[in-house]
Amino acid sequence: MVSVTDADIDEIASQELSGLPYKGTRGEPWEDGSFTLRSGDAANGGQLQVNYFPDDRTSLHYESGCRPSDGSMGDLSQYTLPSTEEVFSDLVVYPAFDKDTKQPNLPPPPRDASGQSGQSAQSGGSGDEPGEDQ
Repeated sequence: MVSVTDADIDEIASQELSGLPYKGTRGEPWEDGSFTLRSGDAANGGQLQVNYFPDDRTSLHYESGCRPSDGSMGDLSQYTLPSTEEVFSDLVVYPAFDKDTKQPNLPPPPRDASGQSGQSAQSGGSGDEPGEDQ
């Protein structure tokens, strides 16, 4: 088993992001030692977030920088984007399990007529609390 320290994670993140237009921040560690690294490029909307939980897991959240920063796309509100289901028609989603109860998490409510997902209503959290699944 390989042991990775906080300093190792900081160094790896710094090396990986050094050639990109991303500027990173590290959140204050929680009592259990968990913390969040965030790096984003405001010009094009890209973001990388790493949630580190010592002796447990590390989760990654990445959003592609979909907005060209040169202004070549004009007003982005003019575009109608396809739904997630249309883009990823063969996507298979496996249920996540609650760490404490070992029971599957409830799925989000089905999309309503307006095309909105019920995810935000179910979540209720900011994503920054230690031990919170994303």
